[in-house]
Amino acid sequence: MYREVKDLMERVLIVAYEKKYVIFFSVSGDSRAWFHMLYLSDVRKVLNFVEAEVKTICSKFPTMIRLCFPKTNGLGFLNCFLGKLEELLQSKLDLVTQLKPQIVSVKEELLCLSLFFDHLAENYDEQDEVHDHITNATEMAYKAEYVIDSCLAGSSPQWYKVQWITEIVENIKLVNKDVSENCKRKKIDMNQAAKGSTNPVPPSLPAITAGANEEMVGFQDVMDKLKLQLLGGLDQLDVISIYGMPGNGKTTLAKKIYNDTAVGSHFDVRAMCYVTQVYSRRELLLDMLKDVLGPAECTKKEDGELANELRRFLLTKRFLILIDDVWDTAAWDDLHLCFQGSQNRSRVILTTRLYEVADYAKCKSDPHHLRLFTDDESWMLLKEEVFRGERCPPELGDVGLRIAKSCGGLPLSVVLVAGVLKEKKKKHIQGFLEEDSKKKGSEEAAQDYLQDLTRRNLVTDMKKRSNGKLKTCRVHDLLHQFCVEKAKQDKFLLWIHRDQCADSIFYPEIPEEYRLSVYSKRDELAQLLTSGSSTRSLLFNAINNVDSSIFSYFKLVKVLDMESIYIGDTFPSEIISLIHLRYFAARTGADSIPSSVANLWNLETFIVKGLRGELKLPHSLLKMFKLRHIHVNSRASFSLDDDMFESLDNSGLVNLETFSTPCLSYGEDAEKILRSMPNLRKLRCIFQGSSTTGNCVLFPRLDFLNQLESLKLLSNSYPAKQPHEFNFPSKLRELTLSNFRRPWNQNSAVSELPNLEILKLLFRAFDGNLWEVKDSDFPELKYLKLDSLNIVQWSVSDEAFPQLERLVLTKCKRLEKIPPHFEDAVSLKSIEVSWCNRSVDNSAQEIQETQHEDMQNHAFTVTIQLSDWATRYPRFLP
Repeated sequence: MYREVKDLMERVLIVAYEKKYVIFFSVSGDSRAWFHMLYLSDVRKVLNFVEAEVKTICSKFPTMIRLCFPKTNGLGFLNCFLGKLEELLQSKLDLVTQLKPQIVSVKEELLCLSLFFDHLAENYDEQDEVHDHITNATEMAYKAEYVIDSCLAGSSPQWYKVQWITEIVENIKLVNKDVSENCKRKKIDMNQAAKGSTNPVPPSLPAITAGANEEMVGFQDVMDKLKLQLLGGLDQLDVISIYGMPGNGKTTLAKKIYNDTAVGSHFDVRAMCYVTQVYSRRELLLDMLKDVLGPAECTKKEDGELANELRRFLLTKRFLILIDDVWDTAAWDDLHLCFQGSQNRSRVILTTRLYEVADYAKCKSDPHHLRLFTDDESWMLLKEEVFRGERCPPELGDVGLRIAKSCGGLPLSVVLVAGVLKEKKKKHIQGFLEEDSKKKGSEEAAQDYLQDLTRRNLVTDMKKRSNGKLKTCRVHDLLHQFCVEKAKQDKFLLWIHRDQCADSIFYPEIPEEYRLSVYSKRDELAQLLTSGSSTRSLLFNAINNVDSSIFSYFKLVKVLDMESIYIGDTFPSEIISLIHLRYFAARTGADSIPSSVANLWNLETFIVKGLRGELKLPHSLLKMFKLRHIHVNSRASFSLDDDMFESLDNSGLVNLETFSTPCLSYGEDAEKILRSMPNLRKLRCIFQGSSTTGNCVLFPRLDFLNQLESLKLLSNSYPAKQPHEFNFPSKLRELTLSNFRRPWNQNSAVSELPNLEILKLLFRAFDGNLWEVKDSDFPELKYLKLDSLNIVQWSVSDEAFPQLERLVLTKCKRLEKIPPHFEDAVSLKSIEVSWCNRSVDNSAQEIQETQHEDMQNHAFTVTIQLSDWATRYPRFLP
């Protein structure tokens, strides 16, 4: 680039001399300047020439042909990028302010496109021009992001950056012009499409595959259990709900039971309706009326009249209604009043993929989660589908069984594989994934979406937190493979898997990917270096270590996840240049983080797994105002010097929501540090040392943390004097205490918290033989865990723990028994006992008997895990 500019200057001199626009006198030596004589018209001509030449040079910007931009959620990205531009325009950083006029132009042009698309119909044909316009606009937004971020991260001269962004603005204007002209030309047609679009919504997966295997194979045990619920039980109406993963046979199972001879003869009338995602209440009512009354002229009646007629008829009969494929609770609300008041053992079978719907419709029986097929059931179904009653050739038995096992227990997969084996026409399964066009603005929204996937049985929860939220999850193998292929197809993410036994071709020649996930047990990453300039998310897994020089090739990366990778004994300096980083996670043997980390001015999440115990954080970290999450796995410390307190006075951590695990001293110093983080929602903290006043250890006041909801505190020392009274914020919902050794009679700061729902008292959090819980203590507590406490006796007043649902006792070896208060606790759902005395185990079993027999709470459960000594020496147990 600089060579081309130098050549341009030489050509300017030649042109000026030949055309006599201007005469330059080149003076060498110590002369102060070039002297020239010129006319104004000559200046214009020279400047026009220079401008044209500069444009020619700048037209050679880095090509974007190889860049791969995602195809999913285009409008969502467009809106998100507009928000980012607005954020940039508020920045006071020099490298941003120099480009603000150009950034404003980009924002204005993209905003015009966004406003246009906001007025279009939500549903559009993927083949029409609207879709093409959205695709083009999204691509321009991605290119604009690439250009602007490249300018911010690069070291090119200012005039070059200005020209590059200006070029992208001109390209966006062309898209705007094209959209505007098409809108004017087809305005009427577009309006009609927006008002009267009749594009059908794809039927749900069960509806497509319901007829695939009417003669059901497998699930015999499930069918027997559900038949007992239908034919027995209470006289009142009951709803038998079946929920589970899409394509796992819910509809087929329900229809098999519905058509069973014994079931059919038990009921006076039966009716069936298919709800699906888009339904008409009127059509559902008509379908059921036709089944119970036969063909009748009902089409002229209003919906309310149809519902009343159906209800009046069903009140006189013992009925069985199958309501298939319910997608939301509103559908149940539209129908359930037709079935109310029945006292003759009538039943409703309801199928849904959502637990939320199944639980909402519950009367007495709990919803039944339909399991996956066993390997034998999968093999039986595959044989039935392929050979249709004929004998499977013996030579195909082993390979057929392996194919059946590979279907992962999903009947739908077995049916589809069978179709391929029979060379039938290709099946198209729709409705498997829904594109989410909503902007996820927070972790809470993401948690909601993940929970929604769990309810839909597309994600399986493996472990839950104490508050019931998801902690770890997994995706079924088939769904994972589908997601990997779909992500690659839509250019959302490329997943590269490299095993030890894989061949020598490591990374394929690919265009530059927007998101890249590398799973490798080898260290061959060199081939990545040639294709990383546009990658925004980079995830490494199972790699032993990474040469830090690789990061210089990923200047635009926003997400860098190396949590499973050791990055060395020092913090890599190359990472500091990645100014667009928002998420960083890694393992390191470093004992400190350099102050230059503050150069990462976009950083929001900072996760470091230190391998040397304590990790020192720089004062500059306190000025990173965008930081929202800081996680250090062991201990994080700040050096308390004058510079530190100056940093505290100018702290910008107003957006910090979670912080773990700072190691703080008792007293005012801890308060000063925490006051710089006024909006903390979650804090995990270690206290050490002792700062005393009079007869007390000064425990820092925490009531100023008005947004704090989750607090985990560990005392790392045992002071000679008792600690000062705890002081917690009233909004606190979750509290964990360990090793504070306070007397039980001084826990009012905990027991009186008005919003506390989860309490974990670990390893001598409180000391003493007797714990007395008074009336009105723990008014909202739902989860209580006592672990490694030296408590002997525990008494609970009648009005205490009114909301408690789960009680967990672990290693309380001196505790004599569980208080009898819990025998008639209405809210209690479970007790878990691990490694306690046999007397505690016995009291838990007594509580279970009372809950089952006297309280009729048959859902109440007790789980007991015997201690090691009890397992090894059972003959010594009482």
